[in-house]
Amino acid sequence: MSTRNFGLGHREMARAGRIALQTRGALSFASVATLAARWEAFCEWAKPQGINKMEKITRSTLRDYGQH
Repeated sequence: MSTRNFGLGHREMARAGRIALQTRGALSFASVATLAARWEAFCEWAKPQGINKMEKITRSTLRDYGQH
């Protein structure tokens, strides 16, 4: 059985990222909120690129986003 978004408990990338941040434990509420907002911006950019799950993210994806 394959899992989506590394088994973080949600099919949507943005929500799975927030779950990962919240379960990290060492981050403050404000840090989680800030990082989650940045992650959501990345997820919105990634959708039109055909990236709908974390397993599809590559180094070149991140490089392209950085250049964007």
